[in-house]
Amino acid sequence: MTDKRLLLIDDEVEFGEVLERIASKLKFSVCKTTQPSEFQKKYDICQPTHIVLDMIMPEMDGIELLE
Repeated sequence: MTDKRLLLIDDEVEFGEVLERIASKLKFSVCKTTQPSEFQKKYDICQPTHIVLDMIMPEMDGIELLE
């Protein structure tokens, strides 16, 4: 596991793919999901040092997810 771990939650697949490529070039290990309901599971598995969270998603918004 690298020192830099990114958890990306975004319902827009294409944006997630672009961000994953950029983060990987910056030596981040990247975990991603398009489903806010998977946040806790991914968080526990990845133990991220950084999180990119979409604030507007159909299932729930980023603020609701953080709460």
